[in-house]
Amino acid sequence: MRSLALLLVALARVAHADDGGYATIDRQDRGTKLGAELTYFSIPNNGQWARLDLAAQLVHPSTGLGLYAQMPFAYESDSSANQVFALGGLELGGLLATHAGVVLHAGVVLPTASSGDNAPVIAATLAARPNDLIQTLPNSTSVRAGIAYEFRADELFGRIEVGVDATLLVDDAQFTSSDSWLHVNAALGFDAGDLTLAVETSNAFSLGSAGSTFDVIAAAIRLRAGCARPYLAAVVPLDAQPNEPRVAFVAGIEQRF
Repeated sequence: MRSLALLLVALARVAHADDGGYATIDRQDRGTKLGAELTYFSIPNNGQWARLDLAAQLVHPSTGLGLYAQMPFAYESDSSANQVFALGGLELGGLLATHAGVVLHAGVVLPTASSGDNAPVIAATLAARPNDLIQTLPNSTSVRAGIAYEFRADELFGRIEVGVDATLLVDDAQFTSSDSWLHVNAALGFDAGDLTLAVETSNAFSLGSAGSTFDVIAAAIRLRAGCARPYLAAVVPLDAQPNEPRVAFVAGIEQRF
C-alpha cells in the first residue's frame, strides 16, 4: 500500500512539472502565470460574439499556496451591425496545490458584471465556458470552491475536478435566480514533447429548482515555447438550441514564470 501511495505521488509530481493547462476547465494549478484567452463564435443570421478572459496566478513554489484573479470581457455584433461590449464578474481567490496532485481553490466573484441591456452579451458566452457561468450573472456577488486531481502515466496526463458555486446576491431585475451550481469536469491528454493534445469536458448542473445544465466537449492543442504556452481549441456545446452556437473557437496563451 505504501509503495502504491509513493507511486501516485511521483506520478503527480511529473504532472506538475509538465505545467500544462486546459481551455475550458479550471485554470488553477501549481504554476505562477499570466494568461489571455480569446473565444469566438457566430450564429448565422443572428450575429457574432467574442469573449476575452484574462487571468493571473501567483503560487509559492515550496508550499503550493497561491492567489489568483480572473475576469471575462465580451463583445457582440448583431445581425444589424450593432456593437455592444460587456464585463463579467471579477473573481479573486486563493489556492493550495499539493505535491500529491490535489489542487484546492476558493474564491469570491465581485459584482462587476454588466447589467441591464448589456447583461445578455456576457451571458451568451457561457456556451463556450460553462465552468465560469457564475461570472456572467449581472451585478452579482458569488462564492465558489473546487477540488481537482492531476495525474500522469508516461505520456498520458489528465485532470478530474468538482466544484460548487453559490450566488449570494443578484442585483438586477432581469436576473433574479440565486441557484447554486455543481461543476464536474475532466480532461485527458497526450504529451508529445513540445506539443500536447487533450480532450476536455466541462459540465454545469443547477442545484436549484430550474434544473438547468450546460455541457461542452473540447479538443485542444498546446505548444511549449520556452515559458510560453500558446494553444488552440474547438469547443462544442452538447445542448445548444437552434439559435445558439454549434461550435466556438479558442486561441490563448499562458506565460509561465
